[in-house]
Amino acid sequence: MKSSLILAEKLLSSGIPNLISVLQEIEGPSIHLDGREVRAIGARAAEILLRFKQNTESAGGTFKIDASAELAQDLQVLAMKEALLEKGAEI
Repeated sequence: MKSSLILAEKLLSSGIPNLISVLQEIEGPSIHLDGREVRAIGARAAEILLRFKQNTESAGGTFKIDASAELAQDLQVLAMKEALLEKGAEI
């Protein structure tokens, strides 16, 4: 059972099918995504991550993303930082 994933450096629209595929392979009540190497994320990829987080939490699980400064900044621009990152995540 795989419950963690290292996110790609760029999470853009062209990579959505791959992102969905790797997220579908993750199982377990505690999900951890390592986004410390992410340099750019698009709106569609952020939406996919948000839906995945919501599904995980609605099933009683936990979800955490470790974010790079660039990822946190892009999520702030997309108005998704608070929804996806734990409080206190700095830009």
